[in-house]
Amino acid sequence: MIGDAVNLGARLCSAAAPGQVILSEETRRAFRELPGVAIAPLPSISVKGEKDPIVIYSAVSAGRA
Repeated sequence: MIGDAVNLGARLCSAAAPGQVILSEETRRAFRELPGVAIAPLPSISVKGEKDPIVIYSAVSAGRA
């Protein structure tokens, strides 16, 4: 696969800590509320191929938030 979304997904996977789920702003908007999932903002990150920092979020089980 190729494209901006695939590249961003790969960059977010690389930025995530083991066991961490990182969402882009676009993904967070698509899933406004997920039952049992807490979404918390993280500091924006700079990634290769993007001129502006990327707004990201962490998704965790609501019992672990």
